[in-house]
Amino acid sequence: MKPWLAAGAIGLAALIVLLPRHHVKPWPRERAIERTQELARSLGWDLTGWIFEVTAGHENDWRRLRAHLPGSETVQWLPTVRYRVHARPGEGRAAFRAAFGEQGQLLRFGLRGDDARRAPAVTAEQLPALFHPARPENFERWRPGERSFRMQRPPSRAKKRGEGPGEDGPPREDGPPRGGRPLFYWSGGESQPVELRIIAAGPEELINDARITAEIPRELRRALDPPGDTVRDVVRGFAVFFVVIVSAAAGYRVLSQIGIRRDHLRLALRTAAPFVLLVVLILLAGGPARILRYTGWQEGDPTANGIGFIFTHVIGRTLALALPLAAGLLTIRDRHILPWLGGLGPALRGQWYRAPWRAALAGVAAAPALTAIPYIAAALTPGAPAILRPQLELLYHPAPALALLAEFPLAWFGGASALLFLMPWALRPERPSRLRYVLFALGAFLLFSQRVGPLEDHGYAALATVPLWFAGSWVILHRLGLAALYSAWLAALALPSLGLYLLAPAAFWNEALQTAALCALPAAGTWIASRRQAPEGDEEEFAAEIDRRNHPDTAPRLRSEREHLLSEFALAREAQQGMLPASAPELPGYSLQARCVPAREVGGDLFDYLELSGGKLGLCVADVSGKGVPAALYMTLTKGMLAAEEDIGSGARELACSLNAEFYAAGRRRTFVTMVFAALDPATGEVELVRAGHNPALLWRAATGECRYLKPKGIGLGLTGGRLFEDSLESLTLTLAPGDILLLYSDGLTEAMNPAREQYGEQRLSEALARHARLDAAALTDALVAEVHAFAAGAPIHDDLTVLALKRLELSAAGSATRESAATTPPELPAAQDPLPAAAAGLPAHPAG
Repeated sequence: MKPWLAAGAIGLAALIVLLPRHHVKPWPRERAIERTQELARSLGWDLTGWIFEVTAGHENDWRRLRAHLPGSETVQWLPTVRYRVHARPGEGRAAFRAAFGEQGQLLRFGLRGDDARRAPAVTAEQLPALFHPARPENFERWRPGERSFRMQRPPSRAKKRGEGPGEDGPPREDGPPRGGRPLFYWSGGESQPVELRIIAAGPEELINDARITAEIPRELRRALDPPGDTVRDVVRGFAVFFVVIVSAAAGYRVLSQIGIRRDHLRLALRTAAPFVLLVVLILLAGGPARILRYTGWQEGDPTANGIGFIFTHVIGRTLALALPLAAGLLTIRDRHILPWLGGLGPALRGQWYRAPWRAALAGVAAAPALTAIPYIAAALTPGAPAILRPQLELLYHPAPALALLAEFPLAWFGGASALLFLMPWALRPERPSRLRYVLFALGAFLLFSQRVGPLEDHGYAALATVPLWFAGSWVILHRLGLAALYSAWLAALALPSLGLYLLAPAAFWNEALQTAALCALPAAGTWIASRRQAPEGDEEEFAAEIDRRNHPDTAPRLRSEREHLLSEFALAREAQQGMLPASAPELPGYSLQARCVPAREVGGDLFDYLELSGGKLGLCVADVSGKGVPAALYMTLTKGMLAAEEDIGSGARELACSLNAEFYAAGRRRTFVTMVFAALDPATGEVELVRAGHNPALLWRAATGECRYLKPKGIGLGLTGGRLFEDSLESLTLTLAPGDILLLYSDGLTEAMNPAREQYGEQRLSEALARHARLDAAALTDALVAEVHAFAAGAPIHDDLTVLALKRLELSAAGSATRESAATTPPELPAAQDPLPAAAAGLPAHPAG
């Protein structure tokens, strides 16, 4: 972790120093609105009650022009950032637009719609004082025939991206006037031939739309072209062509394997689903028109083109991330598989491997180093400071974190294609030739070249950042894994936006918090991973299984038949654990919770809740004799029988007898089921308890503070016929008083051993229950499981561990059970002292509430 923290610290220091050099301190949204309202009032237009939308964008050509002609007063008046305000009433089609520079200079105003004909208008003579109040005399009157004039046209494709002079970025339906005529000009003279022109629409006495433009001679425009710009454009062209080829190859690879394997489709769908959800959330957070406007998504406005929006943003963006993953899964092999486990485990097995997700934090720590690469390249470039992404389109986005997440698939599509598909395809042989390495490096350079955009003013510096990005991403993937790489990329996407907000923290504190929370997502993933840890050795088994599926003829054989069996039944184990109840039923006046921690082998423990007739609730813990696959199959059979017999009897005894008849009819005596079953009447607290060969239930009385084991007689289900079973089965009835606890558990709890081969035992269990009796059921089950793990002290656990706790709440505590649990839950053991056994540490727990 330390090397990654050191690299991130260096990158963060570079960002702190260099970021203010490349970005202008942004306006607060309120300032842009106030400036617009002041302008409207000075023009006699009332915008009270109107809705305001604010956006911003760089003026790249004007910024380059200012650096090229530092002595020109005309050029130095031009801004480098344009702030655009679009105001509209609550109803109607009217719209008022204004644009300002970073020094407050007016760049445009206009009133559109039916109200424009009735509103007061500006005369031509007022325009110089509006656009340059300090020195309106700089503007001279335009005389027709004296000077050439080229008709102004709607913004080009570059202007839609927020670039180029005169771009004012209104919505397309309220775009700039088609045409217009010049009324005033401000010339820099023959030595500095740049001319500012005031272009207006309408007759001179009724002007309600005017803007200022810069006329730059062709020779001067050529001088402003960034060095290496042509080379960069050529590389971009090849990159686009190569991206199409790689995308087609990845798509063919995925489609050609559908009939043979399906795991890659599951990986693709589970990867794409979160981003589809994010797009939907973006639409819901404030409405499509507000969110999509000025964010680069104008053409995807669903109100204008629903099919295009769905194809571009719902399908295209998600496939950009999911397709390389799915295609790469079908090809990856050997040493390249293990770094993928942080992503493959949750998607394919529901397992959160702790090590890769802890490495995700290291990826976040290293992200500033990736982010700082173009800034350092720009600083080393001679000439004017280069502008870097992010541009200002997302500055006033109502949900910037969601917008960044939605951009993530396309922003790193090239990197994902290079490292997750092209790399395993190019380096498939055990010892790939140097030519393969060269071809892979060249292909990766072209794919990563999609991200040369951040450097706008120096093509050579932009291209120099590509191999550095690639090298940094390669190191993170191979040292830390896929989860760390995605975490680093996500943080690298968010950090420039966060830095831009922090230039004016008081104005953008909400946006800064959203973006900072985005960087904290890997921490949340790490926390989830630490709560559901896979068994020891499962990572290697999973990697070997992927390798065997991808290359069945050449993959190394699994180390033993047992490992082969575990690999084959991995999906069955996941399905089996998924059959356990996901949550406990709501039971007023009671606290109810269950946990099942399976051992490494496929388990045979079961807990369930049954709705019985008469309003009663059945609580069941069962254990199938034996281990492995037969136990798992019988556990599934028991679950089905419980569901089928749920409505037959109103009591515990009737249900147990009916289950025994079903098991006995199955005719297999070597496998049987032990079970403890309690039927609770919530209204009275009365419990009917039966025990079919299972561990005794444990009762704690709040009034006396004593624990007592309940041992009604009974034999296991399926061992003998109906009459003998019924004669041996005893039923015990008790009533739970407020504060009393009933504990049902499996033998994996009491028979857990420490390294000295001592069992945990019933005595320790009763003492632990007495110590933690003040907790609610959820905290109690966690505390008991933690004590068993602490007792085992690293010794392997060979049997499933299941515990179900039922507590009748005291009347005064029924409303504060949550607070009591939070206040009294014992703290978790530090990671360095975690006594969790190696064979069961962090196994997927299945809480029942």
